[in-house]
Amino acid sequence: MSRTVAFGIVGGYGATGRAVVSELWKSCEGKILIGGRDLAKGSALAEELGNRVSAAHRWAERLGYAQQDASLSAGVFRALRESNLRLLESVPRARWVECYGVHEVRGRQTVEEFVRLEAAHDLNHLRQIDRILGGCM
Repeated sequence: MSRTVAFGIVGGYGATGRAVVSELWKSCEGKILIGGRDLAKGSALAEELGNRVSAAHRWAERLGYAQQDASLSAGVFRALRESNLRLLESVPRARWVECYGVHEVRGRQTVEEFVRLEAAHDLNHLRQIDRILGGCM
């Protein structure tokens, strides 16, 4: 019994992301979804690699994300963030500064730095949503 595997790559069109997407494309039969801030770059890479690769914003259009119940989507977002917080709370804070990864643009980044950046990123999106809704939040 075979199954189709799907990969989601955020920033899959940058230098490192493009290499990862290209390697996955060559070495597996799975579907690949790429996304990020630059819709044109994502679309261009998806078009270049063919029907197994999709740009996330096109996927969102086909699935009708704009027509989804916003309160349900907000609930899912909240549940995922709460799950992440529970995981982070289980790790001693001292480990947050000891453990790190290497980002393709920002370089070495500790867990603490990543958490701060992601929190600011979420707040930025929440402000964008508030502006779109006309200050209803």
